[in-house]
Amino acid sequence: MRSTLLRTILTFITLGALVVPPLSFAQDQPPPHQQTRPRRVSDRDAVSEQARPQVSIPTSTLTTNSETRRRSEPMMRIGLATDARAASISTTSQLVTTSEDGASSQTLGVARVRIEPRVLSPYPSTSAPSESIDEARSDPPRRTRDPAPEDSTSESITQASTAPTNTAPANVTQASSTRATRVISEPARTAPAPRASKESNVRLAARPAPALLMRAAMVYGGGTVPLLQARVPLTFSSTDEQLHSVKFNDKPYRGRLEVFANERGTLTIVNVVGLEDYVRGVVPNELSPGGHPELEALKAQAIAARTYAVNRRGQFTAQGFDILPTTRSQVYGGRQTEHPLSDRAVLETAGLVATFEGEPINALYTSTCGGRTEHAENIFGGEAVPYLRGRECAYEGRDAFAPFTVRTSREHAHLRDPAHATSARDAALLAVHNFKLPARLTDEWLAAPIGDDEVRAWLIDVASLSHQRAPVISADVTRPPGFSTALALATYGESRGDVLLNTTDVDYTLAFRDANEIPAAHRADVALLVRDGHLALYQDATLRPRVAMSRGHVLRTLARLLEARGSFRLQKALARPAVSGALTLRDKKASGERRFSLNATAFLFRAFGEILYAAREVTLVGGEPVT
Repeated sequence: MRSTLLRTILTFITLGALVVPPLSFAQDQPPPHQQTRPRRVSDRDAVSEQARPQVSIPTSTLTTNSETRRRSEPMMRIGLATDARAASISTTSQLVTTSEDGASSQTLGVARVRIEPRVLSPYPSTSAPSESIDEARSDPPRRTRDPAPEDSTSESITQASTAPTNTAPANVTQASSTRATRVISEPARTAPAPRASKESNVRLAARPAPALLMRAAMVYGGGTVPLLQARVPLTFSSTDEQLHSVKFNDKPYRGRLEVFANERGTLTIVNVVGLEDYVRGVVPNELSPGGHPELEALKAQAIAARTYAVNRRGQFTAQGFDILPTTRSQVYGGRQTEHPLSDRAVLETAGLVATFEGEPINALYTSTCGGRTEHAENIFGGEAVPYLRGRECAYEGRDAFAPFTVRTSREHAHLRDPAHATSARDAALLAVHNFKLPARLTDEWLAAPIGDDEVRAWLIDVASLSHQRAPVISADVTRPPGFSTALALATYGESRGDVLLNTTDVDYTLAFRDANEIPAAHRADVALLVRDGHLALYQDATLRPRVAMSRGHVLRTLARLLEARGSFRLQKALARPAVSGALTLRDKKASGERRFSLNATAFLFRAFGEILYAAREVTLVGGEPVT
């Protein structure tokens, strides 16, 4: 959902029925939501005054005290990867792993670890890793347990698949007991089946793991012997989170990284981070501060991103996280994508969300708009809400395009004759290659017959551009037959028609009304130019071989032939948004971008249909094909 239109974000601020309250959260699990991330801008229809709460911005939320903010803001769980076969966790300091309940931590003594998923055998292992982490999470006891069956060691055993909360992923086989316990890996024949307890703090997931099937995350520090074997989520952090971020596959993230083996036998990697730090990693990816350096627009995006996160918090609880880092939720790039301007926007809106009737709104927004959005209920179903109404999302007026406009001071031709529709571009291509042409074309000049000296000079220019000798020009060079042979000599250095076409080909091609008037010495050259579309017939399907050609007719023939041969060396690329009159192009074949400062008298053309027309200014918002 990469943002390209500033108007999209500004539209968000004008939503009907919004209120911006202090951010407050309960720890209860939020209601389930759809697991898709639709995007539409909101609000066109008028909203009644009764349904339009007042906007308020409490100053108590605009605090720079990071400790106070962190204690009050919720933690977000972003599912960075959900089916990883392996994961690299690193930092520039030293890694610290923390038990699931946060009661104990251990410095690993290494800066990088590799984690792989394993399905453990139900039979006792003869060689265990250096350390095994399989303790149950220490949830506050809320109920008492019924007595459970005991094995030969007299330890109370319960094997269950815990339902995920905001701090525990789903389908992780754990032990649970009122005292220290362990997960057994004995065969079913040596241990009685566990009995469900009526009074237990163990929460069964909808799809419990099969009995005795144990998945674990194996942590390696560089060797073949694992440092840790964990059946419960492992949390990794840095000894100094502010200066040395923890990294997943060498990409830095704020907060901590949690890793666990999921029910599919792969790894899930979750970034556990405060809401404000999460928004810092979203805003520059959804609205580029470089492309749209307007602070107020970025502040609107920050409120939209924060509101969306709060509204969708817990959407993917069953998978062990809240939200995804992709366009299915919001694009989140972590620490390396943060930008000072978007950071400021996040700070100045800290804690602010948009609400309707006291609840955070479903803050849908779009990066690209076709000019108009639709009412949300017509796309996604459900009840209509006042703040998700279809509306126009186009730019208002030409002034909005001013930053993306390139201009020229050249006076372009005013041609009204349809026969000269392409002559302006033909003349421009020849003029930039030093053909002598008037500064401004007119219909009268183009329609006039070409003179001997004029056509000779142009043919010499063609020979120079084609790296050929100047041709021997006959007296009938102003008429189509003689011009065709002279042009072939100037372009190829020889008469190509006689080589490429036989008599049958020539007769087949020259099947128009006055073709019999073409002298035999020139028929093959004329046929070749007509076949390839360089020499055009008149509208009455004649060539008029005995009449001198007009300047426009000659210009069109020269331009088409030289362009087809690649003599102009035209380049094609995709335009990036123009900035201050400068043109930035992205080559389709070459990597990278190139920036050009246009000459004040550059030729500019814009396509309308299949024809390019001269223009004094062209707007490039990005993505347009340019030649």
